Amino acid sequence: MSESSGGRKRKSGRKYWLFRTLRLVGVAYATVGLFACSVANRMIYMPPPASYGEGEGGFVRFGDDEQFAAFYLDAPDEKAPVLLWSHGNAEDAGSLIPLGESFRQKGVGLFLYDYPGYGLSRGKPNEKGCFEAADQAYAYLVNEKKIAPERIVLVGQSLGSGASSYLAAKKKAAGVVLISPFISTFRVVTRVKILPWDQFDNLKALKKSFLPLLVVHGDADEVVPFWHGRKLYEAYQGPKEFLTLEGVGHNDLWPASGDEVREAVSQFAKSQLSR
Repeated sequence: MSESSGGRKRKSGRKYWLFRTLRLVGVAYATVGLFACSVANRMIYMPPPASYGEGEGGFVRFGDDEQFAAFYLDAPDEKAPVLLWSHGNAEDAGSLIPLGESFRQKGVGLFLYDYPGYGLSRGKPNEKGCFEAADQAYAYLVNEKKIAPERIVLVGQSLGSGASSYLAAKKKAAGVVLISPFISTFRVVTRVKILPWDQFDNLKALKKSFLPLLVVHGDADEVVPFWHGRKLYEAYQGPKEFLTLEGVGHNDLWPASGDEVREAVSQFAKSQLSR
């Protein structure tokens, strides 16, 4: 009788500790989810003060209610590619004009647009707003500027890789370029997928695209680790190229890479039009 009673107590004790462990794991998981829901946007989006004003050269407003702001740097000729540029965090379209002009010197046009809350685009930044801005920017080029989709090359740097991957999954274009891209925003921090939802799930979006792809990533990237770009490249099922920038980090990409990236992106864009 005593042994049977002791066995029941041990089994009861194991069930108690199992239940308690599962409850603690559940609470921890819920806490992580709540934290992600409540502070993710503040951690992901960091728009700087606008670097430009209304009416500057090339400035345009677009969207159904002209919510979004951009700069259109027209292509040298009507057959040249146009880069639909989705920029990174902590910058806006105006701050990229010098970079855009250097691309124009290589024979391509650019459309530098801002997400909600960036530059002079109205609204608050979030994933949905970035996707809407990307959709409207694409529509502006096609419908207002009469740029054929076959001339549009989607370019996304860092945060902008989310918008460009989103467009690549649903729009016609000549190709897509991802510079310092991530698999998803949360996995920059967690590495593995912890939550069933995420923001800018580029790995999932690119499964729906077969556009020619160029991935550019610095192997010393301290913000978005190099393996993110490699993972996207290796998983991609369409035509693809990869450019490794040796010793180049995240925030020093343009000065540290010299003319290498500008030349690679320009040549990639032009090569797609000649296919």
